Amino acid sequence: MLRKVVLGALLALLLAAPARAESLSLAAGGDPTAGRPNGIDYEYDTGGAQLGLEVLVRPASGPPCAPTVVMDQAAGGAASAAVPVTASPLQLTGTGLGRVPFTFSAAGAYRVCGWLYRTPDDVVAVAAQDVDVRAPSVTVAVSAEEVGASAGGADLHARVTGTTEAATDVFVTVVPGASACPATYDEDTQPTALDVAPAGTATRVTGAFDLQFHTRERLSLRRWRVCAFLQDGAFAAAADAVASSVVDVVLLKPAVLRRPRVQAAKGVLTCDGGRFRAMPAATYAYAWLRGGARVAGATGRTLKIINKLRGRAVACRVTARNRLGSTSATSRTITAR
Repeated sequence: MLRKVVLGALLALLLAAPARAESLSLAAGGDPTAGRPNGIDYEYDTGGAQLGLEVLVRPASGPPCAPTVVMDQAAGGAASAAVPVTASPLQLTGTGLGRVPFTFSAAGAYRVCGWLYRTPDDVVAVAAQDVDVRAPSVTVAVSAEEVGASAGGADLHARVTGTTEAATDVFVTVVPGASACPATYDEDTQPTALDVAPAGTATRVTGAFDLQFHTRERLSLRRWRVCAFLQDGAFAAAADAVASSVVDVVLLKPAVLRRPRVQAAKGVLTCDGGRFRAMPAATYAYAWLRGGARVAGATGRTLKIINKLRGRAVACRVTARNRLGSTSATSRTITAR
């Protein structure tokens, strides 16, 4: 008798208990960043049945998630720019947590849609989640110098350094020195002027990088701007940065633009050095002349007027030198007093 009473009570409780509803919730992984591997987390309850799960991502400006998969495909279509997250529907039973790997192609606002269903037309739970995806942090810097300049031109060596959170491509090219670097690099219209060295070094980088580039062909003797681009060639502008460095590929033997001048003040003669044009930049040496003969040991820009100089005609001679040669210029004489 007692057993019948207990069974009856249990049956009454089961009949009175509401049926458990199937449920689904979605969330993007922590700190979603364009170009970096991420995922869509999901939590589910199938109510004990075996159900399929389908997830897709579209721009937040696109249509809302439809009640069924079939309706969503019909309403959104190609214009919704939806990207499937699940390559094929996942089969789930019971309750649990999971993650579907996914990489957001670019920074921006996205909407994640998910359906838990028996068939694409028979959906038991719909979930939607809006996600803000940030651009990866990037820095880039470039420095360049001419190498082996001659009458026929010169080579360039460039060093590109920086950091990037996402896997990103590094490109280097040159434009005339008076021009600005383009905002982005286009391989079709802007052929690469410099190749990474040594050959075979990977130019798709992640994290901190330090790369060397050399020109493919000698550049003419003029001023060039070297442009370094850090941009994602696989995803749409997931990480963009541009840096530039101006370098003179010019050879000029030192030439006199203005002769040196000597001034006297408080018992000291000072040589202002004159003006020279030279490329590469020149180094300068000073000599002092008394009556046309060199003053022994006087090799600085200043000369103290001692007794043996007083009343004599004194001048300074400046010699400018670079690897192409040297040129000297002598000031007018001044009477030391």
